Amino acid sequence: MVGEGAYNCSVSRCGRHGPRIHFPFRLHHQPEYCGYPGFELSCDLKNRTILILPNSVTLIVREIDYMSQQIRLFDPERCLILKLLHLNLSESPFSFTVDENHHTSFFNCSNGENYQFTDCASDKSIFAVSDTLNSLPPTACKKIHEIPLIFFDTFDHFIRLSWLKPICKYCEGLEMDCGFKNYTKQLTTQCFNRPFTTKGGVKEPLIAGDCTLLLLSRFLAYMRRPACY
Repeated sequence: MVGEGAYNCSVSRCGRHGPRIHFPFRLHHQPEYCGYPGFELSCDLKNRTILILPNSVTLIVREIDYMSQQIRLFDPERCLILKLLHLNLSESPFSFTVDENHHTSFFNCSNGENYQFTDCASDKSIFAVSDTLNSLPPTACKKIHEIPLIFFDTFDHFIRLSWLKPICKYCEGLEMDCGFKNYTKQLTTQCFNRPFTTKGGVKEPLIAGDCTLLLLSRFLAYMRRPACY
């Protein structure tokens, strides 16, 4: 059961320039109610923000976009291509960011002089082909893995992942906090006022009627803001 303490989770960082960490993310030493399942982060000895994905794929978090619900990750070992071969997101809350301009396939070739090899592969015959079907390898190559509709930067070793649940972007757009509903065993979230606290320093949820009116008025004001280009 999630109690009032769920609304007393402070914003954290790993290092001075690290991304802001708040719900649905939490640091591993914070209470479980401070984050959604699967969104646990940690800080390493260099004060870098660390996310561990399935199959022990460890990446550094460079950016968290709470509005678009995307996270930008960097491979400190600079071997992102090979890590993608072993990355299975089916047991993770994250998914590959859809980008129709990218299509990545991995091939094993005995001779592939004109293709992009993985610099960190122990087997130098493994390489990746992406972005275009015009650069398909010769028939001597065998496809060993495919990741459709993925955006990543091979040379800078960055990858961008998305999450669908929980949906907290509306709270972010309204400049409100997102968190678990009070006194519920279900993984249900709601928006909370950021500046308002009780005498005990615990944030309180808006009451149902006022919450609906305030959310509607703030959302309309947010949608009417002039676009910035």
